Amino acid sequence: SFTFYGNAHTISNLHTTSSALFVDSSSGGKSYTFKDLYLDNCTVNSTDNYAGLFIGEGGSCKKIIIDKCNVSNSSVTGVKYAGLYVGYGAGYGEDVQHVITNATSKKNTKY
Repeated sequence: SFTFYGNAHTISNLHTTSSALFVDSSSGGKSYTFKDLYLDNCTVNSTDNYAGLFIGEGGSCKKIIIDKCNVSNSSVTGVKYAGLYVGYGAGYGEDVQHVITNATSKKNTKY
């Protein structure tokens, strides 16, 4: 599993042409947690099918938790599935948990 505790810090001006800033594509059954992190003026400009700021393709993730993460002045561009936090995160199997709580977004775009 992967956990990123932002400790209320802001990451600014981070840009990629990959499918995500942190996790491009998940392998089966893994868990990802992001807590207390702020993104400002960040961009994902991807030619992949899945694109998101935190996770591009999280369909096979067992657990995705995004808590107290705020995004402002940022954008996501993808081919098929694009989401501000997660591009694609349907999940497979039993006990799949994908949760976004206490999150805000301001002045963002998604294409």
